[in-house]
Amino acid sequence: MDPTSTDPAARVVKILQLAMKTPHQRSFLHFWATGFELTPDNIVDIYYNLGLFRDLVDDVERTIKQIPDIRHDQYLKPVTQLRTTIAQPNLQSAWNQHVRVLEMIINGLEFASERLQAYSPEPELPPSELEAIRIQTAELIQKLESSKTIPKRLKLIIFDLLNSVQRSIDQYRFKGIRGVRQELFVIASRLQEHFPDFAQAKDEPEVKGFFALLKKIDAITAAALHVKELIWVVVPLLPAIPTVIQHVLQ
Repeated sequence: MDPTSTDPAARVVKILQLAMKTPHQRSFLHFWATGFELTPDNIVDIYYNLGLFRDLVDDVERTIKQIPDIRHDQYLKPVTQLRTTIAQPNLQSAWNQHVRVLEMIINGLEFASERLQAYSPEPELPPSELEAIRIQTAELIQKLESSKTIPKRLKLIIFDLLNSVQRSIDQYRFKGIRGVRQELFVIASRLQEHFPDFAQAKDEPEVKGFFALLKKIDAITAAALHVKELIWVVVPLLPAIPTVIQHVLQ
């Protein structure tokens, strides 16, 4: 698979290959914990990630069905097999009885991935870029917590939007760059809804920092996907805060 691009099937393969490193005597709980890079005692997050993984498998099926001129039933076989494996009701059972099936699923999904990347590849964001966004978001949250000048209502709004940014980065392994981009559109809609609140604190460094973060994410994802930056669409929606927009566009 091309290391500079990805697709839903490739993302599934990556998670499964990591999970397959689990010692054979361990349970499915350990298997998924390894695949999701969690500790086995983190039950809540394991189940949460399993839900995201099921959505990803659905995405694999949807994208395969969009490829023209192929035998869809053949490429969807590993998807059906994987759904059966995911549906294991007892996460405490040993996963080693499913090694052969999982290996076949991975092989089948690798073939599907080749087709998907030939038909509709997705660019892969470098881990360094994702980590930089994660760090910048965490630092901004910390500054926002200590701010004494930003109104409480706006604080809560920005906290919520920053949590959305964090979530899109945390879910990148499942949703890829399109998931990050989609979250940016949701945030843009929220900005339109709350722009009077932002106008009241347009000169606060935390507000400017928030828009600078959005500009960074916008620029990175737009360049990778070869689309127009969203900030140019947002500008007309935020006439009350030109100072902030000018700041992030410099």
